[in-house]
Amino acid sequence: MTLSMMALIAGLLLWMVFCALCGFRGRFFVFLAMLIGGLVLNSLWMVFGLDAQPFESHAVMAQGAAVIYALCAFGCGWFARRLRQAWRDSKV
Repeated sequence: MTLSMMALIAGLLLWMVFCALCGFRGRFFVFLAMLIGGLVLNSLWMVFGLDAQPFESHAVMAQGAAVIYALCAFGCGWFARRLRQAWRDSKV
């Protein structure tokens, strides 16, 4: 695996961690900003790094996957928050 590929994977993981933190803290507008920023960076990488057209099928599918990744990470953070609240409310 090349260094640039490892950097892209690390960036995706970091972005997903921040999306999960937004879900955990309930910061919906910060998540929306993170989502838009991530989509813009992904689009710039595909257009300038891979010479893809912005609306070709593979680029649109990659953007859709990025949205799903972000929503799943946000949902996991939100679910963890709900679990923490339920744990505290149960007085265990």
